[in-house]
Amino acid sequence: MAKGKKYDYRVVQNGTSWTTEIVRQITSKKTLVSKSQDGFTSEDDAKAWGETELKSFTQSQSERNQRRNEQRELKQQAEAEAKAKYAARIEAEAQAELEADLKRDPQAPESE
Repeated sequence: MAKGKKYDYRVVQNGTSWTTEIVRQITSKKTLVSKSQDGFTSEDDAKAWGETELKSFTQSQSERNQRRNEQRELKQQAEAEAKAKYAARIEAEAQAELEADLKRDPQAPESE
């Protein structure tokens, strides 16, 4: 499977002005414009903006993904702690019930 760029830019001429678009590759045939800027007087200006903005855009996406990953990890950790706390509570209740049963009938054998 070929590994291509997920984000790139393209420059399009609209009459006398130029437009630069930051595009995301969704599938091999489908793209989505994530950001665009129009009104450039030359193709070189549009390319320069596209290159700098693409770097900035991918950097911000990377930072955003990191923040979301950290939030996801914190959420998973909190869920794991909640499950452990719940399991400990259930175990304590079962132990308390077993001890209460033994107090009522001390002749009953302990089963573990």
